[in-house]
Amino acid sequence: ALSQLDNLFGIQVQRETQVHHLVRQFVLEVHHAHLPTIAVAVGSVVFLLAASKIKRAVKRLKRFPEALFLVAALILASDKARFADRGIAIVGEVPKGLPSPDDLPWDQMADVLPAALSIAVLAFLQSFAVARAMAEKDGSAVDPRRELIALGLCNVAGAFFKCMPVAGSLSRSAVNYQAGAKSTLSSMVTALAVLLVVLYLTPVFTALPQAVLAAIIVVSVISMVDAQKARRLWHTDRRDLVLLAISFACTLFVGLVEGMLIAAAMSFLLVLQRAVIPSGALLGQVRADPPVYSNLG
Repeated sequence: ALSQLDNLFGIQVQRETQVHHLVRQFVLEVHHAHLPTIAVAVGSVVFLLAASKIKRAVKRLKRFPEALFLVAALILASDKARFADRGIAIVGEVPKGLPSPDDLPWDQMADVLPAALSIAVLAFLQSFAVARAMAEKDGSAVDPRRELIALGLCNVAGAFFKCMPVAGSLSRSAVNYQAGAKSTLSSMVTALAVLLVVLYLTPVFTALPQAVLAAIIVVSVISMVDAQKARRLWHTDRRDLVLLAISFACTLFVGLVEGMLIAAAMSFLLVLQRAVIPSGALLGQVRADPPVYSNLG
C-alpha cells in the first residue's frame, strides 16, 4: 500500500522495497504534494470505505461493484473536467492489441538460467504466501503442487509472447477478494475482461486518474490485515507470534523477497525445534466416570 504514495499525493517517489527509504523520500517530497490529486484520492478512499460499510449493513447491496462504479464515474469526471489539464496524473494511452508469438532465444538459455531459477523460486514463495492469505479468509485449503503447476504453465505460455514473469500479487489479489471473488472462475472472468479491454476498449481508460487505482489498491490491502490473528497467536503459541513479528519487520525494513526467505528459514528451524524437543504435559485425572484428565502444569 505504501508503494502507492506517489499516486495518492501526486509526487515523485522512487519505488523502494524498504519502508524506511520510502518514508524518507515521502517526507522529503511531501511539500510538493498536489492538492487536486489528494482530493481525488481521499474522495475515492472515503467512497470505497463507506460503500463497503453500507454493503455489510444492507444485504440487497451485497453485490454492488463499488470499485467498478468508482472507476466509471471518475473516468467520466476526468474527461469532462479535464483532470489532466489540472495536473492530475491519468493512465494515458494504453497500447492496443495482443503481442505476436515469437521463437525462444535458445542460444541465451545458459545465460539467463541462474536468474530464471531465482525468479521461479521467489515467484512461487510470493504466490503461495498470497494464496495462503486469501485461503485463510475463507477457511479453504491451498494445494502447493497445483499452485506450482499453474505458475509453471502460465510462465511457459507467456515466454512465447515475451511476457513478464507471472506471480501472485497481494494488492491485486486483495482487489479481487474485495470485489467479492469466491472461486477461480473470477480469474477467468478477469482474463476475458482484460482481453476485451486490450482489444477494443483501451481508449476508454485513457482519462482514468491514477489516484483512483491507488485508492482501490490501498483500501483492498488494508482490508486484508488480520489483527485478530496476532491476538490468537498470543494466547495459543507465542513462538508463532514472534515468527510473525520478525517476518513482518524483515519484510518492511529489509525487503519483500528477503523477508519471505527469512520467514521460510525461521519456519524450518521452528518445525525442527518442535520435532527435536516435543512439548509435553503432566495430566491428572479429575473425574472417574467418564474419565476426564487435565493439565497439572
